[in-house]
Amino acid sequence: MLLPTVLIHSLYVVRALFKTLEPNFQPHDPLQDFWLMAGYLLWAEAMGDEEDHGFATQTFNEMFEESRLACGHCVAPFEFDAQNINSLWEIGKVTCRACGKECS
Repeated sequence: MLLPTVLIHSLYVVRALFKTLEPNFQPHDPLQDFWLMAGYLLWAEAMGDEEDHGFATQTFNEMFEESRLACGHCVAPFEFDAQNINSLWEIGKVTCRACGKECS
């Protein structure tokens, strides 16, 4: 049950180690962190109690508040509700609430 948490922790430990050895090393695309955290938070919410409903949406928005992604069509910032977080995790696409277009 703790495997996802241990795997994410291990990922960040390895990234920190590589960053220490080679400061210019970029082991991942920053957008992958959005995808990874979406899946992890959805899992954490599913494993929680009834009171945890909405945990994934609230936490995801708090974590990425400063690095808001914008729509490639209308440049409006994405609103990450439960539907958009699920869509990001499952198919890698987000729907812009301003223009209604799907972005990947």
